[in-house]
Amino acid sequence: MENIGTDDAPAPSWPTCVHRTRETGRACNGKQVDGFDQCLAHLRPRQLEQVLRRFTPGADLEAPGTAVDAALLARIVRAVKGEKGLPTFGYVNLTQAHFTEDAIFRGVKFSGKAEFTSAHFHRNAEFTGAQFSDYVNGGDAIFRKAQFHGNAEFTRAQFIKNAEFEDAQFHGSAEFTGVQFSHSAGFAGAQFHSDAKFTGAPLIGDAEFAGARFSGNAGFADAEFTSNAGFAGTGFSGDVDFRNVIFRTATSLGPLTAGTLILQGAVFSSPVVIEAAAVSLTCTGTTWEKGVTMRLRLARVDLERATFTVPSSVSGSDQQFALAGPKRLDDSEVVSRIPKEQRGSDDSWMPALSSLRGADAFNLSVTDVDLSPCRFAGARLLDQLRLEGRCIFDHPPERLRVGWAWPPVWHWSSRPSSAEERIWRATRSKYSGWAATRSAEPVEVRPERLAGLYRQLRKAQEDAKNEPGAADFYYGEMEMRRHARSTPAAERGIIMLYWLISGYGLRAFRSLAVLVIIGVIATAALVGWGLAAGTPPQRLIGSVTTTGQNPAQINATLNTTTPQLPPASQRWTGKRTQTALEVTLESIAFRTTTQPLTPAGTWITIAARILGPILLALTLLAVRNRVKR
Repeated sequence: MENIGTDDAPAPSWPTCVHRTRETGRACNGKQVDGFDQCLAHLRPRQLEQVLRRFTPGADLEAPGTAVDAALLARIVRAVKGEKGLPTFGYVNLTQAHFTEDAIFRGVKFSGKAEFTSAHFHRNAEFTGAQFSDYVNGGDAIFRKAQFHGNAEFTRAQFIKNAEFEDAQFHGSAEFTGVQFSHSAGFAGAQFHSDAKFTGAPLIGDAEFAGARFSGNAGFADAEFTSNAGFAGTGFSGDVDFRNVIFRTATSLGPLTAGTLILQGAVFSSPVVIEAAAVSLTCTGTTWEKGVTMRLRLARVDLERATFTVPSSVSGSDQQFALAGPKRLDDSEVVSRIPKEQRGSDDSWMPALSSLRGADAFNLSVTDVDLSPCRFAGARLLDQLRLEGRCIFDHPPERLRVGWAWPPVWHWSSRPSSAEERIWRATRSKYSGWAATRSAEPVEVRPERLAGLYRQLRKAQEDAKNEPGAADFYYGEMEMRRHARSTPAAERGIIMLYWLISGYGLRAFRSLAVLVIIGVIATAALVGWGLAAGTPPQRLIGSVTTTGQNPAQINATLNTTTPQLPPASQRWTGKRTQTALEVTLESIAFRTTTQPLTPAGTWITIAARILGPILLALTLLAVRNRVKR
């Protein structure tokens, strides 16, 4: 058995073994055993037997720099077994030791300080059920800069004092399931090259993972952080699972990077700031008892059934998160996992909210967040949701559309819309642009419910004094009322007309267009049937009565003949068209015309006097809804 050294290891501070390898002549770095000039690994069999007889339960083990194989370790562990079969060490110093085969410390009790600083575990390391107690020398467990080349198994181990794994390297899986950390747990700068599990581990003291890197998945499900949870600058390349974790006093989580950050069912008992750049963030059923400030980049966030008991916020950050000093959190790995079509856009940093279903929105404000995929239906007190900054909603398809519907060509009015409306529209005949193909799947949210959803969003905008934004949601509300089967037919007809002529009083161009069309129709009707030919003849019919004593009296009636249309060949002239246009404009402006009209012309001008001002008023209303404060 030869010592496996490293060229970059610090020079030993202990008297080293005199053994040298035959191939290289390199000296062994193992510490000399008391009374011998060799380390434990290079004692002769009889010498080793003599040394092992010194070991009793609770004995110290000092073998820094020593190469330990499975057989030697097993003999040492057997030597310190007590009457109950529980191996017990006192002070253990295995600094820079090399475990060339599986290192089995299953159920071992370390009653003193256990030092494994810079130790190399070349295969698996098993500390299942091990106890790092505090009877002697403080009881710290020190694995700082240790190298675990195989799997590291610490399931159900107990760390009564500090557990120090700073800058350790875990090349295989790291299993800390059910571990009890009664004091601080230090993993700052540690590197986890495979999966790491801290499931069900109570971290009673400070837990420090600052600057750690997790190349695989990391599991903290059902763990409990009773003190600080330090994850500043931590990078999770895969998924990190904080499902059902309890954070007692933690005031911050991050800034960190992650593939999928899972906080489902987690409970935060103190005010907390969460800063994360992630592909997705799941907060289904999460409870923030004292509020949360979430600053996010890139992530798609699910807040379904989340509980905000005090005012909280979700906001996007267009800058990388700051670390200590001038450093910034590098989230390029997360960016690389964002779809290519989004990666180069100006809004690629913006987080997207995917669901608020079942959440209480009363205490929530959203700033600079993409809401286009968000499911709102089922959210409570949605009218109290505060939308600030630049929040992006979904929108109807652009450009003219063609399909098997009536009319066969149509165009959608631009406005904010919800993800639920997109799903419902995908089931309609005019699905083009809303979905690639017409959906035959059942829709959970119908127009009746969508109308209420838009109504609540409209009220939220009105309360925030965002009148143009409120007007956009009013359009969506009226659209859903127009399509809802529960809307009475007469009301639906009125809404249809309101939509057709003015876009629910929100589309000024549409009102003007209808006004122009009505003006053209009225002008043409007056030319063809409304303007009389010249000045109609008049007759004065009556009698003159005279007496000798009284002045003359005239009793007469002035009769006008019915205005007559000119012959058909004389009606469609430029002069009559100009006159008809003037009469139409005068009618719209409520001015009385002196132009002789036929009875049909009189009714035409009455219709123009009614419809013209209405359409002008709708135009002004639409303009006001876009500019009022």
